[in-house]
Amino acid sequence: DNPEVLETELRSQYHLTNTQYAALYAFSSLPNLILSPFTGLFNRYITLRTLFILCVTIATTGQALFAYAASISSYTTMLYGRALVGIGASTSICIGAAILYRWFRGGYELAMATAVKLSISRLGSLGNNYVNVYFLTGDMSLAAILMTAF
Repeated sequence: DNPEVLETELRSQYHLTNTQYAALYAFSSLPNLILSPFTGLFNRYITLRTLFILCVTIATTGQALFAYAASISSYTTMLYGRALVGIGASTSICIGAAILYRWFRGGYELAMATAVKLSISRLGSLGNNYVNVYFLTGDMSLAAILMTAF
């Protein structure tokens, strides 16, 4: 998650208070309280594959909007971007679990597949932390670093 790794830079460059910085996470988390429970209902009308692609597209669009907002120093637009990231990313996690369940139909294979899925996502987070810190030591702007989330 980019705001976590780039907390110091975000706070100093955009002069964010504790409340404003926390709002970047709140805007990402609040939509999940409403949308995640409805993911199963959406599946009645849209296939899991289509729903997954839609959610990943929403999350990618949100990250692009967040990076664009950082480049133009628009805090409000950053919040909208974070909301889209939250809508897409967390819902896609629920859909991914449903896809795994349908593929493996229970048993120890499901447990192993879930563990591998979780490990790969954590590996991605770890890579994000190291890559962003590496870019910070160079002369990339904060907005350019946020674009690396793609």
